Amino acid sequence: MDNVTEYVFLDDDALSNVLGEKLVRKLLPDPAIISFTDPIAGSRYFIERSKDGIKLVVFLDIDMPVLNGWEVLESIQYQFNELPNNSRIFILSSSIDTSDKSRASDHKLVTDYIEKPLSLEVLMKIIK
Repeated sequence: MDNVTEYVFLDDDALSNVLGEKLVRKLLPDPAIISFTDPIAGSRYFIERSKDGIKLVVFLDIDMPVLNGWEVLESIQYQFNELPNNSRIFILSSSIDTSDKSRASDHKLVTDYIEKPLSLEVLMKIIK
């Protein structure tokens, strides 16, 4: 799986995940995509695949039950001081709370904050 990038959508809203998957499929011929509505499973997946040397592009929601997006980031940061394999994590959230945006920009594992819904234009910039 050399040079393969996996796209991971981690949001308790399955519809949001499906919409993100469809956008990626519009831009890439045969993308590796996986979605999780369970933040614990998504966090474990990130850690396992990263240890396998896979580059991941993650779209992470903030407001989720059980573990919120910040807690997911904490669990990842516990394993990795910095993102491995040129992976990137984007907060993809409907939150308009400026403190969430500020926290995302200050977090060393977060590449950027994106307001929902994810657009084709924003995704094109991420994929290129």
